[in-house]
Amino acid sequence: MPENHHVFLLGACKEIGELFPNALSGAAIVRTDDVLGHMVATTRFPSYLKLPLVSPFRGGMNKVRKLKAVERNGKIFAIYCILMSSSYTHFLHNNPKAGEDPGATFACLKKQALTLEKLLCFHDWLFAEQHDKVTLDPDVDDNDSLVTTKIRELMEDIKLYFPRSQGMGWKLTKFHQLLHFPHNIRRHGSALNFDGGRPEYYGKVFCKDHATRTQRRQISLAKQTAQRYFENSLVVEAERVLAHSKALTYKDVKQYQYVPIVRKESVRSIEAGDGDLVLDFHVLQSKLCQLSINPDDEENLVYEWSNKTHSTTPGYNYEPIVYRTLAKRIWFSRNGGRLSKDGGVLQCYSECILPDKSIVRAHPLYNSERPWHDWVLVQWEEDGDFLPAQVKLLFQVYAGDIENFNEVGESKVPHNNEFLELGKGYALVKTVTGDEFRYHRRDPDRRYHFKSSIASRYTMESHMRLIAIESIESLAFVINNDIGSLGNKEENEEEEEEVIIMFHERATWKENFLTL
Repeated sequence: MPENHHVFLLGACKEIGELFPNALSGAAIVRTDDVLGHMVATTRFPSYLKLPLVSPFRGGMNKVRKLKAVERNGKIFAIYCILMSSSYTHFLHNNPKAGEDPGATFACLKKQALTLEKLLCFHDWLFAEQHDKVTLDPDVDDNDSLVTTKIRELMEDIKLYFPRSQGMGWKLTKFHQLLHFPHNIRRHGSALNFDGGRPEYYGKVFCKDHATRTQRRQISLAKQTAQRYFENSLVVEAERVLAHSKALTYKDVKQYQYVPIVRKESVRSIEAGDGDLVLDFHVLQSKLCQLSINPDDEENLVYEWSNKTHSTTPGYNYEPIVYRTLAKRIWFSRNGGRLSKDGGVLQCYSECILPDKSIVRAHPLYNSERPWHDWVLVQWEEDGDFLPAQVKLLFQVYAGDIENFNEVGESKVPHNNEFLELGKGYALVKTVTGDEFRYHRRDPDRRYHFKSSIASRYTMESHMRLIAIESIESLAFVINNDIGSLGNKEENEEEEEEVIIMFHERATWKENFLTL
């Protein structure tokens, strides 16, 4: 029985990734490399979301000498991401190959994007933990099942929109083996049951990794590899015994501590270190600067870092709109409580640990390199959908008095403010308007916005909002619709609104394969 990853990733995914540039002009290939590098450099791919690996393409599509099998699917995902950018598809439409019809080429490009989407969904369906028998079993007349029909349609689309002229074309064994997956799944269950990738990985862990710590001499290679494996097994076993017994540990170098037995399933809180703020299973950690109102200029804020060098470095300063929004929402609020100007201080943080143990980061100059502002999902209404928002600042109301009031005309009515509280954590976010992006029917650029079942477009608001830290549900993966212009605003002057593309949770991709 063929190995699944070799059949799919080193078959269809490998060939399509190499065939995609064939339909592009020289200028389009150069732009593709630039856009891929720009996307990888400016977009955050949270590891917690387990997205396909795209980091090898930070230098472009054709700058990678050799790809691993799992990176072949990452290449498909990277190409699909940039095809979702209307500015990139606009460029491809205006720069076709010499002698080719731009309209026909663009129509083929649109079909290629749909085929790549099917390929991504098929990958996740294939390696799902369980499958519905109704979709896999043939009918009473022994006709093809729904899954087999969808696989045949996918193969036809691949042969039509990614023609392969070298060799025997698409008459490849690995490509043909896709039709055998439904039969193998009916016999053995999920494809994970007969996936040979995991046993091959064990060979790397047990042999290759330990062989790198030997003298690499043929006469003693086997013996030294076994010795390294034995030594590592002793250390791992000792760690296991210490972790599951009342044994001594060196967690604190100043004293010996006893670690009691704690079952993982019984742990319902997150451990917080010194200086961390725990808020209903949300943990703010890694303190940054402190913000306060400027007594000489109340429209600006004063930021003070514990590291004096950071206080004078321009890169560690926040955007002006962040200061204006904070001043308006915190110190000059007209709806609810506001922080006193005298002694009111905000303590900023760079990280927030969510209940699912994922980490949200918001830093003006992370690792002294570039800003880091994660995208998250926020539910604004009780029964509403989760909408994407970019976290610009994480902070705690650290010190000062809160004035609780409502302004009705000229009178002030005291009330119990339920939002702004001393010691509570908040996030300053930039979110979307609420509804999915809709273009005008007569808009000539609407054809450049490819539809997708695994991603949605939204229009960003021009202002920022203040939310309680507990409102953050989870991380999200978002790319900017304007990545195709490489951040050059001159190429996109006509687009007034900022549009973003949010990809749906990957666990839902497999469900789309049978509906596309």
